[in-house]
Parts: sequence; structure tokens; C-alpha cells
Amino acid sequence: MADDDNSLVDESHFPLRSVLPPMDVEEVLKKDILELIGASGLTKEKKAQIYENMGKTIENRVIARVADLLSDEEMEKFISLSQTNPEQAVELLKANEIDMPKFIAEEALLYKTQLVTLFQAR
Repeated sequence: MADDDNSLVDESHFPLRSVLPPMDVEEVLKKDILELIGASGLTKEKKAQIYENMGKTIENRVIARVADLLSDEEMEKFISLSQTNPEQAVELLKANEIDMPKFIAEEALLYKTQLVTLFQAR
């Protein structure tokens, strides 16, 4: 875990942290990603498209992490349940000690950090 026990982010899931430039995590968490990368002047439609693509990327990263923790059989069951009975899908994750909100927060922070780093390098 991060230095304090109240942290949402498990530092061990960020192997790239050692090669990324130091950033103010609070700033990355609180500011809009488009502001952080200097793209806040885009049209409403373009912003919506970017947010949708970012959401899909984060979702895919989270699903990949879940797939790494579940057996193939459990993953198939999770996919089926998520389409037919979301409450049972959540229970399956809990039974396997998978904290989905935490995974989402970690992947969103990592993705935002990576994007900011890429745009700062330009």
C-alpha cells in the first residue's frame, strides 16, 4: 500500500512510477485531464469523444487486471454474470477479494499520469 493506510492507491501496481517524472498526485487527481494536457479548448463534441475513449481504455485495463486474478472459468462466469446479473458479478469479485472501485481509481490515476507525461514530453 501507499505510505498511509487511508490511500486509495496501491503503489505496488505502478511499476512505471520509477521512470515517470515526479508529479503532484493531488493535482493529477483533482484536475480535469484535458486541462492537464492543455486541451481544454476543444469543442464539446471532441471532449465527449476523448472522455469516452479514455473511459473505454480504463475499463479495458481494469478488466485485464481482473482477468489476471481470476481463473478462466471464473472470468467466463464473471462476464456472463455482468451481462445478466450484475449484483452476482459484484459478489463474485468480492468472493475473490477483488476491489473494483480501487482498481478503477488506480487505473484512472495511472492512465492520467501517463497521458500527462506524454504531453509534457512534446
